Amino acid sequence: MNLAKFFLNGEVSDVPLAPDATTAFWSSSLTMPAGKYVFAGVGYDCTRRGRYLFWDGYGAPIHARLVHHELVNGVRVDPDLYAFLSGLSWHHVHATNDEGFATSSPPNWQGLANACMNHKVRLRCGYLVGFARWLLGLWGYQTRAINLITLEAANGVNDGHIVLEVQHGGKWKLWDLSNGCYFVDAMTGEHLNAAEIVQRGVLNCARIAIDRDEKRGSSVADGWDFQCYRDMALLTPEGENTWFSRIYQSWVVG
Repeated sequence: MNLAKFFLNGEVSDVPLAPDATTAFWSSSLTMPAGKYVFAGVGYDCTRRGRYLFWDGYGAPIHARLVHHELVNGVRVDPDLYAFLSGLSWHHVHATNDEGFATSSPPNWQGLANACMNHKVRLRCGYLVGFARWLLGLWGYQTRAINLITLEAANGVNDGHIVLEVQHGGKWKLWDLSNGCYFVDAMTGEHLNAAEIVQRGVLNCARIAIDRDEKRGSSVADGWDFQCYRDMALLTPEGENTWFSRIYQSWVVG
């Protein structure tokens, strides 16, 4: 029996059936054009932008796809940046297992995209930003990595962070993908960039969640266990605010 789920921001829902679907399930990449597809003998409506998971109910694997755009006569149209980055955030866990793809010379981003058709992207913040920039670059977006740096005394583990900025709607906008959020002006709702967040103070900005995942996997790097740190310091709103206020203090383009 098939299971098919759709993920966007805080939503988790069943993928609608599409009895009129005739297109074979997309098997060539993690990113899939919007459309109606036949998976394991059943038609599904995958026209919404976001993340999809499919399982035929028998063993491995679970199939993951991210829908960002539609193809009309082979031409990409109707991109939805917000839905795509929500989907990518849903499909990521802050861990190290896939970093071999990112640290090869040159980085094997296509190999990572192929591997992650069947499991979550398991990368730390900087590598995730690199992967997102590669994907968005394929579609012509202008992007940059932003290094956030604390101005407090260094402690060797919580001294900085790397986030994504995308040129969109006439300005740079920041997405903190490994924390599953972006920031808006609390009064106007304007999507902010690093300079604006630092100027206002991060705790004076509204934090908008783009997934409902825990984000940190049971992975260890240089003796630092991401899940243990989450359990100890990030499970409460006060703990999260302490982390964000320490990290979002200064910025430079990476």
